[in-house]
Amino acid sequence: MGRRSHVRRARWMPSGLVDAGSRRTAPVPAEHDDGDDDSVPDPWIGQVLDGRFEVLDPLGVGGMATVYRARETGIISREVAIKLLSAESSRSQATVARFRKEAQLIADLHHPHVVHVFHVGRTAQGQIYIVMELLRGETLLQTLRDAVARGGAIPWTRLGPMMLQVCGALQAAHDRKVIHRDIKLSNCFRVDAAGHPDFIKLLDFGIAKVELAPDLVATEETPLTRQGMFLGTPHYAAPEIIEPQLCWPVDGRVDMFATGVVMYHCLTGTLPFAGLSHLDVLYKTVHERPPTPRERAPLRDIPPEVDALVMRAMAVHPDDRFADMAALARAIRETLAPRPASASSPTSASSLADAVARAQATADSLASAVARIRANASQSGRAVDPAGSAAHASLPTPAHDATPAPASPLPDPATLSERGAAIQDPEPRGFGGLIVTVGLMLLGLLALLLLLQQEIGRSRADPRPPREPPPASSPRPTATGS
Repeated sequence: MGRRSHVRRARWMPSGLVDAGSRRTAPVPAEHDDGDDDSVPDPWIGQVLDGRFEVLDPLGVGGMATVYRARETGIISREVAIKLLSAESSRSQATVARFRKEAQLIADLHHPHVVHVFHVGRTAQGQIYIVMELLRGETLLQTLRDAVARGGAIPWTRLGPMMLQVCGALQAAHDRKVIHRDIKLSNCFRVDAAGHPDFIKLLDFGIAKVELAPDLVATEETPLTRQGMFLGTPHYAAPEIIEPQLCWPVDGRVDMFATGVVMYHCLTGTLPFAGLSHLDVLYKTVHERPPTPRERAPLRDIPPEVDALVMRAMAVHPDDRFADMAALARAIRETLAPRPASASSPTSASSLADAVARAQATADSLASAVARIRANASQSGRAVDPAGSAAHASLPTPAHDATPAPASPLPDPATLSERGAAIQDPEPRGFGGLIVTVGLMLLGLLALLLLLQQEIGRSRADPRPPREPPPASSPRPTATGS
């Protein structure tokens, strides 16, 4: 039978493929704290499956299956992960069929951001198992917890490229009519691939029916993986899954909703909704709208376009979300790509062209006004001094200690007539008039630039307002069997 190992019974452990022998260890099962030594030997440790896969040690325990680290022997020697269906679950034809389907759909995807399947087999006892690649790294949940412990979160410049990988993997699955239905931080696994430290692998395509425990306090990553009555993790469940009586279509957009929750959680460090039980969270998801990421974390410097993108992905009604994961990916790329102001959008480009033309006309008017003022000042015998005052060149500057000048004789009537004509002529201006003219023109130019900025902001915003959540008068969801 080979060597045996003793493991303590676990309450729960993610059923995905977890880290082994790397810089970080994966989450460990929570142990009972009742003081009883209920450790039991694991009969699979040391077993060799199909004559080639030696089971080494357990990595995680779920409601339907246990994941082990194993070594493939023979011509090819490598460490792998084995997901072994439990004996109890193996007696259910429906569960076995779903387990086989998971293996088949993962094998058919052939996507770089989906965990690879190497082999599917059956033990002598009749239990189905899947052999998959062993991933070394950490989940996004662990990455976020580290960032929060340092007083921060995951910035969009880092999160956006990771979400593009998730969108690509999900779009490939949706193209094959496969819906993951359990996208969450702990099912997004970060590995270092070819020097890319944020390479994402999606885990756990085999979702199970779960039991909804109303008296269980909801935590951010508490999965409901026992045989039961609900599909998915409550904090990431879309409204159309929570309340089927809404008669909304259930398609790939349920994964989009969960992806929006993942982005919200990573950007803010908190989940959109919290509650004392899973039912509280489910009810709020359908009937309430959470604060936007910018409202929830105003000090995180979340861009407005990212704020709108996340809230649209999390819209209550499926039709208010993006059409598919490819459309969401395009929106993410737009927020990550540098935007030249002249090419940001047709509306902003047109506004910019108008602003440039108006600015040029303003500059031409300013040049003409300056030239006209100088010409008039020259013709009238005036000079503009640095202090900004105009004076006749023939008059000396009076001194403070000068004796009072004698009274001047009455001017000649012809001279008065010429001076009156000069006063009535509005053209001759001093330097003060020039300052006023230039100031008004600059204010006009500034107003044009502000209007341009507002126009660009409106063109980037989502023109469609989200639908209101269903009225709160609807009954709370109940745990019903299927």
